[in-house]
Amino acid sequence: MAQPIPHGAQAKGKEREPEVEVWDGEAELEKDFEVLWAAYEAEQALEREQEEKEREQEQEEEEPEAEVWDGEAELEKDFEELWAEWEAEQEREREQGLAALEAELEEERQHDEARQRARNGDHHDERARRFEEAIREAELEFEREANQVQDAAPSKCTACGKTADQLIFLTAERHESGARQLVSGGDRKPHCIACTELLGLKWLNREGFAGVV
Repeated sequence: MAQPIPHGAQAKGKEREPEVEVWDGEAELEKDFEVLWAAYEAEQALEREQEEKEREQEQEEEEPEAEVWDGEAELEKDFEELWAEWEAEQEREREQGLAALEAELEEERQHDEARQRARNGDHHDERARRFEEAIREAELEFEREANQVQDAAPSKCTACGKTADQLIFLTAERHESGARQLVSGGDRKPHCIACTELLGLKWLNREGFAGVV
């Protein structure tokens, strides 16, 4: 028959036995869910942070860079613009000067041509004036000679015997060709205009009368 185990010995024996773990399925599942959820939230946070960084980077690329004033560059740019304006102004003044000079030369050329035409016209007028004076002088000389001859000569025509207000004093001569001609020199005889025309004679110049019958 077995001997009863004392109470103290029974308690001491129980302490030496390992405790048996009891698996709690619901608690384990809840713990696993919390771990997975925390990992999911962390991953979502990382994705949001990455997306935010990408958006900021895109905005920085789209936005123009802030202009930084560069004093030396601005001064150089201003100088180049002023220099270009000065050169353009100089070119305009040069073109205007050339245009004015060309206009002045053209005006001077026109004046020279006008003066030349005036001189040529004066020369032409002078020649014409001298020619007209010579003609008038010849006519006056002929009139003087005719008046002198007419005053000293008889007033009757040698051919018809009629008295005439105007007589032509002629001398009949033979030309080398055999043709008959009348001249104002030699033994001059008065002829009226009608007889002179009947004889087929023509007065040519103040020095002589010539014609062929």
